[in-house]
Amino acid sequence: MGDYRIFVDNLRFSYEGPFQAHEMFRTINNYLWDRGYDQKPMKEFEYAMPNGKYIEWQRSPWKKITDYVRMEWNIRVIISELVRKDIIIDGQKRTVDHGKVLIIFNAYMETDYDQRWESRAMFHLIRMLYDKYFYKDYTKRYEYVLKDHVNQLYAYLQRFFNVYSTHKLQTLPNSIALHD
Repeated sequence: MGDYRIFVDNLRFSYEGPFQAHEMFRTINNYLWDRGYDQKPMKEFEYAMPNGKYIEWQRSPWKKITDYVRMEWNIRVIISELVRKDIIIDGQKRTVDHGKVLIIFNAYMETDYDQRWESRAMFHLIRMLYDKYFYKDYTKRYEYVLKDHVNQLYAYLQRFFNVYSTHKLQTLPNSIALHD
């Protein structure tokens, strides 16, 4: 097993209010795709509860830097009390999701992910010395890149939810409500 170094540990983002759930997932996927990350789906399920839907969505994006270093994240999205509500945008009625969102980010770098240096104790010692003294500056550069990518996605999601936080919820009487 290679060496894991955690650089972002349980960075949390929470929001409560109107938003588009499918647009949020699309935003995350597009961000990761644009930066060259491959994704490994970990969890994706949805429960219908009495007070709304409960959705849990987890991905593990990763990106090989070299044959020796790999950047990896864990992104976990928990949506609770998700219901459809009407809002007014520029004088027009639209239906959006409304609920509580919690997004948790973890990011780490793995060295020797192919376990080439794990066969003998002497190789393991050489790998540790190599990581600590010779390869340190090289991995430090990618540490900043990894932290920057996580912080960019965090800021991107803040802007995404900020757009919806200004909209006003509206409850319509039954006689005016549109039916599907």
